[in-house]
Amino acid sequence: MKTDAGAVVGQMAVPMLPNDTAAEVFVKALVVADIVLDKSLPAIVGIGGQDGSYLCEILLQNEYTVHGILRPRTTNDYIPIAVSSVLAAAKKNPNKVILHYGDIMDPYFLLGLFKEHAYDEVYHLAAQSHVGTSFKVQLYTCDVNALGTLRLIQTILTLGLEKKTKFYNACSSEMFGQTKNRYQNESTPLAPVSPYAAAKAFSYWITSSARITHGLFAVNGILFNHESPRRGLDFVTRKITFGVAEIHLGLQSCLHLGNLNARRDWGHARDYMRGVLDMMRQDAPDDYVLATGETRSVRDFVEIAFQIVGMQLQWKGSGNEEIGVDSRTGEVRVRIDPDLYRPAEVSYLRGCAEKAAMCLKWQPQVSFEELVKEMVEADKALIQGEPAKFWVTSKL
Repeated sequence: MKTDAGAVVGQMAVPMLPNDTAAEVFVKALVVADIVLDKSLPAIVGIGGQDGSYLCEILLQNEYTVHGILRPRTTNDYIPIAVSSVLAAAKKNPNKVILHYGDIMDPYFLLGLFKEHAYDEVYHLAAQSHVGTSFKVQLYTCDVNALGTLRLIQTILTLGLEKKTKFYNACSSEMFGQTKNRYQNESTPLAPVSPYAAAKAFSYWITSSARITHGLFAVNGILFNHESPRRGLDFVTRKITFGVAEIHLGLQSCLHLGNLNARRDWGHARDYMRGVLDMMRQDAPDDYVLATGETRSVRDFVEIAFQIVGMQLQWKGSGNEEIGVDSRTGEVRVRIDPDLYRPAEVSYLRGCAEKAAMCLKWQPQVSFEELVKEMVEADKALIQGEPAKFWVTSKL
């Protein structure tokens, strides 16, 4: 619409000079419309996981419409908290979360979806993400984690979207393996030990290759361990906090764990997803490490989790016979289970995120102690039925 002041696009007036022709006004209006009305269209591959659920919420807070890929479920088991969070976000933001059922193992599904929507941003978070499990299902792990990344990149290239679509690939600090470096950063050599880490290393290099050879805006995020109440129950951190909550509430008596001395750099998943968004907002693609710069042992995690519920552990014995005892009551609260040891263990990881701090202005906000407390308190509330209930597949 044209007025004395100019043209109006949506709710924004377009300034008009006295000698502007109608065509010039129209062009100006198109430019403003592109700025005001056209948001990038993102797709989260693996939206039903811990990271995907937080990234979805962050994008919604930035007023995006979010597309997400969910794997179809074949049982009526409960859906993890992360999926529940996505569904809650979808309910709170009508028509702003669009879910697609599919699998990155199916290239025809990917081609059809990307052809229809031509996404501006693709956040690849889908994976077989359990390191211990990867030793038992090596072929599947590599098919999903390595070739799944290649399928997504090849879909973008096949459809000629490499000049339009930005691609984020979720890598892992496990790729550094049995490193001898005190800190690990973007220049640390990759030395994967587990099948999971080897597959992630492939995904790292194939993403870098696409950036170099095809000009794809392709980013590798090398994220050190990041946890939250939305972490799956088969991960050691969540196993600890859920177990401690059950012990506190009198529902079990003892935790069974594997290697207590493995050291990791643990942060909060929400902080790390903020960093991922920052990576994709840069003018040029690059690779970034996200980490807190602090390393803690599994033993440290256990001790703090018990302290949160008022229990002080005292360690007795050694090796497989070591136990953690409640110093007040003498009850055994932690035992070692040799079956929970991995065939090959990465004993030490500690990240250096100086590049992210300098280029992205990124810093973690949640401390290790705050993270553990949030997880324990959330699991206590979950067991007592206070938070949003689990969703069954019929709700999807």
